Amino acid sequence: MSDISVLLLKAADTHVDETWVRSLVQRLAPAYPQVLHVAAYNGLETREAYIYLTVEPILGGAMCMSRARAHLADVNPSLKLVDLNLLLCLPGASAGRPAPYRYTVETDVVPVAEKELNEWYDNEHLPGLAAVPGNVLARRFRSSSGSPRYHACYDLESSHTAGSPAWLAVRNTPWSGVVRPMFTNTKRTLFQRVCSYDYHRVLAEVR
Repeated sequence: MSDISVLLLKAADTHVDETWVRSLVQRLAPAYPQVLHVAAYNGLETREAYIYLTVEPILGGAMCMSRARAHLADVNPSLKLVDLNLLLCLPGASAGRPAPYRYTVETDVVPVAEKELNEWYDNEHLPGLAAVPGNVLARRFRSSSGSPRYHACYDLESSHTAGSPAWLAVRNTPWSGVVRPMFTNTKRTLFQRVCSYDYHRVLAEVR
């Protein structure tokens, strides 16, 4: 298993704002010194928030997760913590452009199809979606525990990118038609970014 790359905090039944995120960062600081970056998103059509903490991979792992979970339970027990290991990262056709939206696909897959899921994602699906105009960055992750196990996220210029003809063409390939029916526990969500910061800069500002 690769080292943990991202700690994802999931907040259910709520939206967050920049002040809330800054306060959370300050309270998490004692147990999260290896965090490099924080980015928060609210669901556009759902009442939930995802906060991504990018971690120095060399410092990630079981000890990091154990310490983080214990501290988070004291800081905000309503947040769910998910460890994400980076599997693939591809610059999009619109790399370098502002990306105020993030589209995520979280899924499990029937065990017999796991190898094919990974081959499809790595060789066709993620490269195909990365090449769609309006896609700034495409990444996929795997969690070492919990469900859904796989997490793909696409940073987008527009909330309409994920429904564009070019995007739908990639989703509707013959190989996609074979793999997608083997998804289980699938959750698709479009988010709008609340804030995105260098972690240590935010700590310096709130002190």
